[in-house]
This record gives sequence, C-alpha cells and structure tokens, in this order.
Amino acid sequence: MDLKRGSLQIACAPALGLSFLPRVISAFLEMHEHAQITLVVQSSREVVDAIVDERCDVGFIAQPNAYPSPRGEKIIQSISAMRPALRSPTTRQGGDRPAGP
Repeated sequence: MDLKRGSLQIACAPALGLSFLPRVISAFLEMHEHAQITLVVQSSREVVDAIVDERCDVGFIAQPNAYPSPRGEKIIQSISAMRPALRSPTTRQGGDRPAGP
C-alpha cells in the first residue's frame, strides 16, 4: 500500500485553521510530497455540516461538540475531531443532520 499518495479534505474552525493546522500540514507535505491536502476554515457549525454532508474527510472544531454526533471524538482538551460515518449508499439521503442550535 502506498501511504505517500492520496488526498485529504479537512474542514476546521478558525482557531485551528489560521495557525496550528497549516504548520502541521506543511510539515506533513514535506515528508509526503505527492499527497494533496485541502484545508477549509469555517465556523464550527459549518464544519459539522461539512462532515454530515460528506464534503470533507475530517473536521476539527475548537469547542465542545453541542451537536448530536456519534462520530465525534475529543482529541485534546478543547479540540474535537469528526469524520463522516460509514454509511451504505442507500442511507446517504437520510435526514441525519444534527438539529441546529
């Protein structure tokens, strides 16, 4: 398996996307020059929406996830990472979007 190629779409809150993640991504790309990473900085709510709509591969928010999501995981005291659920194509149209605040 070639782990040095591929693409990753990341959505994140401004607290991470304007400082921390660009540095981490830059260091990663130095070691994996054929990888492609797209970073989109959005509000936490928009990050959650991007995850639910499968418009990104992973999302990071810098506040507790107040939206019902079994896919969220706390990785640092104030950062949550989320990924889309693995769903069959027949369940993609379902209304599983978290309720708004």
